[in-house]
Amino acid sequence: MKDKLSASEKRLIFRIVIIGLILMTFFFVMRNIDDLWRVLSTLFRMLMPFILGYGLSFILHPLEKKIKKHLPFEKDKVKQGVATLLSTLFAVLCFILIVLFILPDLISSIISVSEQLPSLLSSLQSFYESIEINENITNLIQNSITQAQQFLVNSLSTSITSVLSGALDFTNMFINLFLALTVSIYVSLDRTFFSRNAKKVSLAIFGTKITQRLVQLSEISSEVFKQYFYSKGASSVLLGAISFLVLALIGIKHPLLIATVFGLFNMIPLFGFVASMFLITIFLMLVQIQAIISVLVILIILKLIENLFISKRWFGEAFSLPTFWVLVALVLGNYYFNIIGLFLSVPIATIIYIVIQNWVQNRGPHYES
Repeated sequence: MKDKLSASEKRLIFRIVIIGLILMTFFFVMRNIDDLWRVLSTLFRMLMPFILGYGLSFILHPLEKKIKKHLPFEKDKVKQGVATLLSTLFAVLCFILIVLFILPDLISSIISVSEQLPSLLSSLQSFYESIEINENITNLIQNSITQAQQFLVNSLSTSITSVLSGALDFTNMFINLFLALTVSIYVSLDRTFFSRNAKKVSLAIFGTKITQRLVQLSEISSEVFKQYFYSKGASSVLLGAISFLVLALIGIKHPLLIATVFGLFNMIPLFGFVASMFLITIFLMLVQIQAIISVLVILIILKLIENLFISKRWFGEAFSLPTFWVLVALVLGNYYFNIIGLFLSVPIATIIYIVIQNWVQNRGPHYES
């Protein structure tokens, strides 16, 4: 009669097999990383309307719920349909306002600065030459200005070309936006249908245990993204709007461009504010050097007001990821996905952190040495 394996031996064998499969998968991925990345990029572009549609539905969900509460209709389906229609119309109206009023001003500011850039840099160079400082330092500054001029000219030329090529590809963009809007409407009209069927498919493929974990992961992800985008996103939009009004009132050149950079980089934790200050300082050195101190003081005061009053009291804390892991997430996000990675890396890292933390806590009492 064969000796049966004990429970601890079975667990040990299972762990060894899992670790082996993970190592083999990691080796395969690293060996074929370029091919896999191309496949994933193509798949991502194909699924972009669905991703945008679901994201839009997710963002509009709180507004949709508030509208639904105040509707006088009795039938739930009628309420849901009207709430979905009104929230979608609100999103379309916001998009039209951005395209008609905000985007043209931003493009005009970028083009204006690019046209004036050579003369602005020459004036800046003359300013430094007029200062009596060491010759080596003067040469260093001149070389730096020349390199900065080449870099900025190339960057702005690339940006303008991208904008123009995007405008020429308007048909493709319009089709993707229309598909995303359609997907958003379908998802908003019957969220329970999609979630119920997704759960059924998961149960059929993975079973009860894995499905429960996937549902838990979905709930955690939804909560983290809600906290991040509804608190950090809303406070950043408000901060950008207030900074635009203040800068426009005191006569700063290109206030919308400065406020947009300030608001967008506020979405990036830890060094987003510092990065925005650095970029705005460089920009003001070219277009309005005498306004640098006043603009920086105003933006710092607005940031303090946002931290002390707006963000915490109105929107709550966005996330609670430890500082070290925030830095790791930002570095990896920037390395692999550039600017988009800076905005999405922290909420994704927060989800991973919470999942691992829950797993460790659940496994802790049952740990056997």
